[in-house]
Amino acid sequence: MVSARSSILSLDNMKKPKCNVVIWFVLETQVSVVEFQEFFQENVLNLRLPSQDLTYPEFRQYFHQTMGYLFWKWDENFHVQNHIDICDEFKTQSGPVLESTVLKLNEKLLSQPWPDQRSPWKFLLINNYERGQFPKTLVLLVLHHGMGDGYSFLKLIQNHLVGDIYKGKTAKPKMGIASPGKDIWGSLVLPFKIAYEFSEQALSYDFNEWHRSGWKLTGEVKVARTKRIPIAFVKQLKTKFGVSFSAILSAAAAGGIRKYFLDHGILLPESMRVFLPLPFPNHPDDKLVTHLTGCYYKLPVGEPFPQKRVEAAHRNFESFRGSSIPLVNFYLALIGGALPSCMFALNKNYHCTGIFSNFPGDEETQIFMMNRKIEEFSYNVGYLHGATGLQIIF
Repeated sequence: MVSARSSILSLDNMKKPKCNVVIWFVLETQVSVVEFQEFFQENVLNLRLPSQDLTYPEFRQYFHQTMGYLFWKWDENFHVQNHIDICDEFKTQSGPVLESTVLKLNEKLLSQPWPDQRSPWKFLLINNYERGQFPKTLVLLVLHHGMGDGYSFLKLIQNHLVGDIYKGKTAKPKMGIASPGKDIWGSLVLPFKIAYEFSEQALSYDFNEWHRSGWKLTGEVKVARTKRIPIAFVKQLKTKFGVSFSAILSAAAAGGIRKYFLDHGILLPESMRVFLPLPFPNHPDDKLVTHLTGCYYKLPVGEPFPQKRVEAAHRNFESFRGSSIPLVNFYLALIGGALPSCMFALNKNYHCTGIFSNFPGDEETQIFMMNRKIEEFSYNVGYLHGATGLQIIF
């Protein structure tokens, strides 16, 4: 049976999915599709636990709904060639493939339907990807988010796909939130604190031009990217203002949204609420799971002064420390995911305008896939269930 937390994402219309994920890996040298198929078959698909059970059975299974609940069911006609191939759009192209062209493909992949009775994942290889002086291989991992969270796939790549030259050290998820009931006084007020913070979360609702009812959303996906921002520059600002890395990023996003609203004559709200996914401690290794939490975060779009905007962003992040909401939402997902499909509307997000995701990378400076250096890594996620029309991803 699909776990309760995974069911929140897995209960999706596979013909019109909202929970697809597209992950980009730019490799320093080219790789053939046959080499990739054989490597993945040997190092992931055939990998077994001491009990001789498959380590990653989900790659050979698909979601099957019975009596309102989801179960894993084996793909009786599984072939690795169905899941790893050269990208159809570029099979006959001899010239260089541009990033702008792949971004258009990315938009389609985020809502691309999945074949019946087939596990919802695939690797698409694009050779001759234009990046610098020499052609690269762009590997697109397309999957349904119900298969697992980002850390599960990062761990899989670091443990089983790097090859022989290097074993990366995966950054451990850090919730960065203190326990809300550490002392006697905290334990006494905890029930009241949970009730207050939960009611505040449940009753909050964003009112702005970008937050519309689900039936008013077009469903059309658009993907855009900024130029690459050097991490050293972000760290320099972080040190200068004495704030967190995420505060700098969210303040920059808030500034961009503010500028757009003002340039287009749109009424600017004081803040814009977004859903912030947060890693949760004790994430299982060598297993595809959904082991995360999240809460609402306010982007300070109404603050006109950049430095004050950074300070406001930092205060908003700091408010999570001691908050009961991330912990409550982690266990609340068990209840929501245990509901039958007829009650699934209760799990949809109608409260906030968008989603803000800042996924931590590797602790080391170099990451490898199949003995090739990964020169670039990025990802995009569908709009998920509900009425969110915006995603900001770093």
